[in-house]
Amino acid sequence: MGRFSGLSAYKELVTKASRGNKPRQYFVSTRTLLPLMMAGLLALSACSSSLFSIGNDPLTAEAVEQSRDDLPEVYESDCYASESSTVLTAGTVDDCIRTNRGAEFSVALVGDSHSAHWSSPIEAIAEKNGWELTYFGKRGCSLEDNTAKFRDQGAYDACTEWSDALMKQLLDKKYDVVIASNYSRAKVVVEGSVLDGEVNERVRAEGLKRTWESLQRVGSDVVVIIDTPYLGSDTPACLMEHLDDPGACNASFEEAVLNVPHPEKLAAKQTEGVEVIDMTESFCPKLDRCDASKNGMVVFRDKHHMTASFASSLTAPLEQKMAKTSALGAHTS
Repeated sequence: MGRFSGLSAYKELVTKASRGNKPRQYFVSTRTLLPLMMAGLLALSACSSSLFSIGNDPLTAEAVEQSRDDLPEVYESDCYASESSTVLTAGTVDDCIRTNRGAEFSVALVGDSHSAHWSSPIEAIAEKNGWELTYFGKRGCSLEDNTAKFRDQGAYDACTEWSDALMKQLLDKKYDVVIASNYSRAKVVVEGSVLDGEVNERVRAEGLKRTWESLQRVGSDVVVIIDTPYLGSDTPACLMEHLDDPGACNASFEEAVLNVPHPEKLAAKQTEGVEVIDMTESFCPKLDRCDASKNGMVVFRDKHHMTASFASSLTAPLEQKMAKTSALGAHTS
């Protein structure tokens, strides 16, 4: 019996019994009626189950185990610099071109590891739309006019040297658009002291503003991708403990977004012409919770880095956001 046939048969009996001013009498034996009723209930149950499972594939232990190694391809390139490196690449900057070498419209994606975790969908968008996309990134190094903090060792001097080299490349090349994304919780050092809280957020915003204005002065448009939510706990470890209830690893919107500093938002408000792309709703539906897993995929491979698989799943909505910007819209289908 099909999914709805039992329910239809049961409804037909009820309809016949209620037809006309004076109901005709139908006597159905228990042997006939009970199977029909049970079929109807099973049909409703199956229908309900299907509705709730759409777009919500079950999370598997295998997916969780593999998530830590689900990295963007740029990690394997020479253009994602290690902590100790001070150069953009050991080869030539052309080695860092990811798509459509020689295309008229040039885009550079830059920043720390949080630019890297956006590289997969951006590379797909660039390939599709005919952009020449170049990637420059460095671990723990935001492109901004500040001195970054390096772990517990004070100033991150290798970041400063790398940033200087990157700025020279960007200013010389004059890319049509520079897309920037950075870890919003990073700290900076001023006169030997590590900043924190609102002071750190403000100083970082000022440094970002100075950097973006320098790029604008040579004719580059700047598009900033707002940083991803911060769940605060190791996502794969939590999910492995809660495979039957992955929602236990979600974070509230308040703790994952509202309570996290966002110097890039502050800087964008203060820098005329800088455009912002905010993908927060893709992580935090209805802006009430932020998911640790979605549609059978692990969202973060640690506390705050997206898995490449989940990042790639955001290609379409990210492209839609890009199409609405002045900088990228005319070059995005």
